[in-house]
Amino acid sequence: MPEAAADAAGSFRDVCGRVRFKLDTPAGQQPPSPQRVAGFIAEVRSESLQVGPTTSPLVWRTVMRAAEALDLRVEPEVYVKASPELNAYVPGVSGHERPIIVLHSAIVSLCNPAELGFVIGHELGHLGLGHTHRPYVVATNELDALRERAQSRARELSCDRVGLLVTRSTLVAASQMIKSASGLSAELLGFDTAAFVAQLEGDLPDDLMAHSTHPTMPFRLWALLRFSRSDVYLEIAGLGGRGVPLADVDREIQERLALLGDGRMTRIEDQALESALTWAAVLVVLNDGIVEDAEREALTSLIGADRSLRALRFADQFGMQGVRGKFDESFHSVVEAGDAARVRFYESLAAFALTLGLDPVETTALLI
Repeated sequence: MPEAAADAAGSFRDVCGRVRFKLDTPAGQQPPSPQRVAGFIAEVRSESLQVGPTTSPLVWRTVMRAAEALDLRVEPEVYVKASPELNAYVPGVSGHERPIIVLHSAIVSLCNPAELGFVIGHELGHLGLGHTHRPYVVATNELDALRERAQSRARELSCDRVGLLVTRSTLVAASQMIKSASGLSAELLGFDTAAFVAQLEGDLPDDLMAHSTHPTMPFRLWALLRFSRSDVYLEIAGLGGRGVPLADVDREIQERLALLGDGRMTRIEDQALESALTWAAVLVVLNDGIVEDAEREALTSLIGADRSLRALRFADQFGMQGVRGKFDESFHSVVEAGDAARVRFYESLAAFALTLGLDPVETTALLI
């Protein structure tokens, strides 16, 4: 985007940034090559209808109202593509002078103008929050893949908030989400928001959304309704009232994500930590070649009687070298799990060392 256009988009990015969901972490930018930009624009122009005041006036007015609500002072370039898929997207083409939005015909036909405004606001949110030029991440293990999908889900929640800034109506946002979830037109729907959100109740697996890049629609609506009570939204929307601190709203959403979306990721991290602590503790108690009763009790307290017994049997069979190999492998998994898991490991190891009357620093140096 040229410098003048970038300056005009500054306020727009500020608005988007204020409503960013806590887990949606900003990332470095990686704009596409000029050749890729030119190729994409040529392709979309050759197979779609460019929206304007004469080609599709209702859609064009909806786009302009969305841009105005978000203080985007660069007119978007919008295309409608014939497709039965309920989808819309903002491609990463920052080399172009105007932001581009592609709407599939199915979603345009299904939504009324207000609902389409929510969709357009959501897609512009990806632009304003820097999602379109995030560096491509190649997952090398299951945990990395789960994390990338969790980050993608967080981005969607952020953009729903930007969409709400366009409509200023949770009812409009709810009707759009219910239509997208069902594919049904207004004539066939009752728009019972409470019933739709209640679909999240009951016995649901903790990794319900683990393998999806998007949260479920009932979850998205539940999270958006929570956001609509926040102090930041009420201020930006000019609705008055004190509202709930946005940090508290984000915390509540994060906790429910842990129950419905990130359970598998948490289990993998916990398993890596448990394994590393097991073999670290065995190395500590075997350091002098003798397992005393107090050491055996401390080991049982740390990892449980059954796991302690199996680990000591392994040590008897394969010796310190075998235990060291197990520890190195499991500690590598802790490192891959990230800083939080690594801190938990060191804290737990220090507590174990103190239980045995050892110096935590010396104990850590013995292992790492």
